[in-house]
Parts: sequence; structure tokens; C-alpha cells
Amino acid sequence: MRRTRKVNLFLLSVMLAAPLLSVGLELIQIFFPIPLWLRLMAGELSILLCILLYAALTKSNPIREFPFRKMKKSTVAWCVLLSICTMPLMTVVNLLTQFFTENALTNVMIEVYELPFWVLFAILAVMPPVIEEIAFRGILYQNYRQNGILMAIVLSAFLFGLMHMNFNQLCYALVMGIVAALMVEATGNILSSVLLHFIINGSNIALIGLSSLLSGNSIAEFYRQEEAQMEMMGREFVLLTSLLLYGCLAIAGCAVGIFAFWRLCRSTGRWKYMKAVFGRRIVLPQKERTVDLWLLAAILVGVLLLLANEIAASLIV
Repeated sequence: MRRTRKVNLFLLSVMLAAPLLSVGLELIQIFFPIPLWLRLMAGELSILLCILLYAALTKSNPIREFPFRKMKKSTVAWCVLLSICTMPLMTVVNLLTQFFTENALTNVMIEVYELPFWVLFAILAVMPPVIEEIAFRGILYQNYRQNGILMAIVLSAFLFGLMHMNFNQLCYALVMGIVAALMVEATGNILSSVLLHFIINGSNIALIGLSSLLSGNSIAEFYRQEEAQMEMMGREFVLLTSLLLYGCLAIAGCAVGIFAFWRLCRSTGRWKYMKAVFGRRIVLPQKERTVDLWLLAAILVGVLLLLANEIAASLIV
């Protein structure tokens, strides 16, 4: 079986596994209580299961195929700066999508924030960067890039966003996915994308935890107050003012981020290589056809689940 076909079958299993596991847990919940933390981990556990199944069926250790070039301290520092610069742009995209779709996290976060902070941090800030990066910047991207690097950057980012199965997260996850793949190419180390993912997820959770600590309320109560204040001030007014603020930060972040990416490439000695990537001058001896029936099926499943979630969210509202 072709390498790309195996990877596309893996992708299809990822798209199917999460909703199937979630439905299974909900059915079990009818008869046996399942703790919230376990239900919250369903998505990551389903991806992990697909990774293990892929490794078993292909009789390979995919992690050995990932790039792990040594990173200098300066390289790590530029990765951190680039990660920070990416966050305002992701926030702007998030805010823009909320004008015509629901924030996917709003409807579930109040219940989720009842969990202890360390549990939240482990489930939302530690597990996704490791498991999702192995799947998307690892198995998928490392195979797709052999068929075309620029195509692989965009495609893996889109599939990463689609995996979240709602339009709001798809859009800002697409931005993060592109930056993550660029960082992997610039550093030759998949740990750079894990670091990016951890900084973005971890900083959001840490900021909420710190805000609740300073306010003297629990995380859940702090989140309720934030939502109530937003409703009182007017949703569109808050979105517009937030967009103005983060828009300025995003412009500055993009400018600094471009500089940070250039310095990152210089620190790894891969600036000429990255220019060749953008100039499409890289020779790909193992090139295969990326698009096949299994890739189209995976995208179709993801789109249908996205539409179903969007319809369900609109009915709840």
C-alpha cells in the first residue's frame, strides 16, 4: 500500500474516532457515571488510539521518522518569541468568526472550569500539544511533505483545524497549524511545534487561573462573571472593542513574528533552505499523489461533523 494512502487512512480514523468515542461514553454515562475529566480527554485519547493503531498496522515507530535536530538556546528563544507573536493573530481570527458563529468553547467551559486547575492544565495544555503534534505535524505532515512542502504546510494545517469540528476553532487552528509547520521546517525539530502549541494552550489556561486567583473566585465563577459582563455590555460591542485592541497587537505581532522567523532560520542555518522551500526549488524524489478517495472521505466526514456541530450550537442558542 502506498505511503500516502496509509496516512490518509490514519486521518480518516482520526476524524471518525473522536465522535464515536464521545457517543460511546455518553451511552455508558446512562448506566455508569463517567467523570468529567475522562469525558474531556475523549478527543485526545481517540487520537492517541489512532496513533498506536497506525504504528501497529504499519509495523513502524512513527516517532523515529520525525525530525529531531538539536536546537540551540537561541533557537528555543526565537521559537518562544514567534509563538507569542502568533497569539494576537489567532485571537483576531477567533473574534472575527464570532460575528457569525458561536465561540465553540463558551457552551462547555463553565462545566469544565469546575475541575481543579492542575487537571485543567494537564488535559488542555499538556496532552493536546503532545498528542496532536505527533498526529498532525508528525505522521501527517512528515508524510505529506514528501509530496510537496508548501502543499503539506497548508493541507496539514487545514486538517488540524477541521479536526476540531467547528468553524470557530477551524479558523484560528489553521493559523496555528501553518506557523507550527513552518517552525518544524525552520528548526528541523518537531519539538518546536510542540512548544508553540504548549505556549498557546498553556498561557490561556494560566491566564484564566491567575485571573481567578486575583479575583478571589473559582475559575468557574470567574468565567461566569466574565460571560455575564459580556452580555451586559453587549456581545457585539465587546467583540468590536476587543478586535480593535487585538488588531493592533496582531499587526505588531506579525511584524515582530516575521523578524523572529527570519532570526529563527538564521540560528538554525536554514534560511537558504527556507528560501528554496518558498521558491519551490526543493527536489522530492519520493513524491506521490496526495489526494485520493480516503483523503476526500476524511475531509467529507470532518465537514459533515462540523456542520452538524454548528447546527446543534445554533439550536441550543
